[in-house]
Amino acid sequence: MKKYNYEIAVKNDIKKVINDYLIDEIIKLLNDGKSYDDISGFVYDTLFDYNITGNKTGSYTDRKTALKYLTGNEDLLFEACEEYGCFNNFDRSIDLSDPITQDVLIREYMIDYYYSLADALIETDVFIILETNNDDLLKITYYKNLESAKLKFDALKPAENKEIILFKGNLYIDDEFEQLNNKYYE
Repeated sequence: MKKYNYEIAVKNDIKKVINDYLIDEIIKLLNDGKSYDDISGFVYDTLFDYNITGNKTGSYTDRKTALKYLTGNEDLLFEACEEYGCFNNFDRSIDLSDPITQDVLIREYMIDYYYSLADALIETDVFIILETNNDDLLKITYYKNLESAKLKFDALKPAENKEIILFKGNLYIDDEFEQLNNKYYE
């Protein structure tokens, strides 16, 4: 039996929440000048409203499935328990004999201490129109899909010494962008 990959599963759940529920608010925040750090914090704070860990309802899955997911992931459970103080019940009261609770704990751990959130942000595309004038930044505008960015990009008319570039970026806290083939120069 193949070992369940919590990191990938939680990352995919985060991406689904971002794309299904949060992307419009994220684009609005970016266009209001919020930083990528702010976006990461917003996504983190909002994730738990969508029950991707199971913490809100007490379970992510049923007992049988949780047992299957936990098989081979005892190391993650140990790490999570160590991090959250479960062994001495000092920081958190948890029933370590319950596989559903163990599954929830590992999912929370994936968000708090692994790269599931960062990876989800890296894999979520946004499209960016950058307007500059003599290498001075004039405006950055974010779009959730290429079609809407392309429509705006095609409608823009560059002025003298103005450059307009359409980029494909992501929601991760970095500045790496893939420049698309479209570019206006004046």
